[in-house]
Amino acid sequence: MHVKVKMICKSLAPLALMTVIAGCGVRTEIRTVQDGDTYSRWYREMDRIPFVFHYPDGHLEAFNDHGEPLSQFAATLEAERGDRVEIYVGHFDGPAKSLCYSTPDTLPTNKGPTVVSALCDHERSVVSFSDHAQDQVLAAKSLYVARARSVLLSGISESPVQEENQIPY
Repeated sequence: MHVKVKMICKSLAPLALMTVIAGCGVRTEIRTVQDGDTYSRWYREMDRIPFVFHYPDGHLEAFNDHGEPLSQFAATLEAERGDRVEIYVGHFDGPAKSLCYSTPDTLPTNKGPTVVSALCDHERSVVSFSDHAQDQVLAAKSLYVARARSVLLSGISESPVQEENQIPY
């Protein structure tokens, strides 16, 4: 029994550390989720779509779902406007519904989250979030891509659209 407790503690320690490092200020926008936007659909789709990072100085970087750089230029992926995850690094007021077809509506400020992100079905935002991520977490692309994926998928699953037998109010 004592060995099992130690194993559980060891496996939960990295998760607890990531939660502390990443911050806990995530705000998710789920009103854009539609009937066809299921968790299982987008879970599979995220295995193949790019995660495009936009930095305050204007440069772009694209990564796969494991946080590994993609050989295709980020600007090309951006121009194609296919399914993708947009991640804007800077200081923004919150999630913006326009991330999939333009830059965030609000100008960067010293207030608010350091990241806004959206899962894009071409130019439509499926779900988006804002986050108070630490610089060291953003620097580790594999960690932040995993975090973005998790937050976006959680937003889809938490959407009222996903509830069975919805009762209209």
